[in-house]
Amino acid sequence: VIEEREITRVGSNTGVPVDVRLVSATNRDLQALLAQGRFREDLLFRLKVVSVRLPPLRERKEELSLFIERFIPEFAQGFRKKVTSISPVARKALFRHDWPGNIRELKNAIESMVAVTRDEVLDVDDLPDYLAARAAPLPGGMVPGMSLREAQRQLVQGTLDMAHGDASEAARILEIPEASVRWRSPGSGADCRVVTEILPGLV
Repeated sequence: VIEEREITRVGSNTGVPVDVRLVSATNRDLQALLAQGRFREDLLFRLKVVSVRLPPLRERKEELSLFIERFIPEFAQGFRKKVTSISPVARKALFRHDWPGNIRELKNAIESMVAVTRDEVLDVDDLPDYLAARAAPLPGGMVPGMSLREAQRQLVQGTLDMAHGDASEAARILEIPEASVRWRSPGSGADCRVVTEILPGLV
């Protein structure tokens, strides 16, 4: 059928032309199977006219948001829930996972989150257990996936607190120039909180 593009009905000796396009897919390494004698070479060469490699989801994470935004309303409708979006922290936890099960695994994860949530926004507490660890807080309140700028800010702020507001001491502990830590004490401005800022390019 593939080579001659015709079929012969049972009980007939006359070939019938067919106009078809055959599309096949596999997640196996066919070249390796050929070498092992586990796949027919003649069949591979008949099938392999135009080849398209579809990378695993871990290699195209820029597409994660597209799938997430598609699956949320789909399952929200199925479960009759008013789920509209996902929190940034929960989204970052999904991005940190490598998705060995590809789209099927991601779809099951979103379905699970929609099924258990009681809110309109999916959050960390809705993540399956094996994904929740991706969003677990680190010492100092930092969370995997948070921006580098925010992590830096928290680090400097915590060090300033430890140094009782002494910018020189905080800079010494952090091993950075004192000019890289800007400090304003309560009462020195309109803001009554200690404010820290890391200069661009510090890391």
